[in-house]
Amino acid sequence: ATHHSAKSAIMVATLIAERGALPPGVVAAVGRQIAAALAAAHAEGIVHRDVSTFNVLLAEDGIAKITDFGIARAVGEGTVTDARLIVGTPAFLAPEVAAGEAATFASDVFSLGATLYAALEGTPPFGVDENPYALLQRVVRAEFEPPRSGGPLNEVLLRLLRRDAAQRPTMAEAHKLLAAVAEGLPLPGGPPKSGTRLLHV
Repeated sequence: ATHHSAKSAIMVATLIAERGALPPGVVAAVGRQIAAALAAAHAEGIVHRDVSTFNVLLAEDGIAKITDFGIARAVGEGTVTDARLIVGTPAFLAPEVAAGEAATFASDVFSLGATLYAALEGTPPFGVDENPYALLQRVVRAEFEPPRSGGPLNEVLLRLLRRDAAQRPTMAEAHKLLAAVAEGLPLPGGPPKSGTRLLHV
């Protein structure tokens, strides 16, 4: 069975449904791989636009893959004509996308954060709601409980889930942060605060 691991890849959404929350080490390892794939797409100018637990597959050998680039498109390639069409899985949308703005690289970063949060906590940051509009309202307000699981992965998720898109790390930075967590290394710092240079005088 040469292709065994490919066949046994399972949606992270299914894993959560079957097992509940996943261990932080697994979540960090998955996140690191998905961030690497998305960073490569971003470098080519492609925004995925639907990063969610339904589009991340995990094989038994620990290889994670992101699927469904079906709605992905190059930046500036034109917009969906029907404004009523909600693109993406509502529970994983970035606040600015839920508010009707175009998806960007930064919104993929937020959606990755929401996906990893769901894997770690067993439920997406904004919960699930039968009514997509009620859910979208919560997403727009960006109100969610911080992850309870503790540890450095929490800090990374809070950075990815910043309401202000400009404050989020790039996908390449997200990859570095998740790789550090996966390897048990200290997190690379954010941008240096003004005045820190004085320490080195």
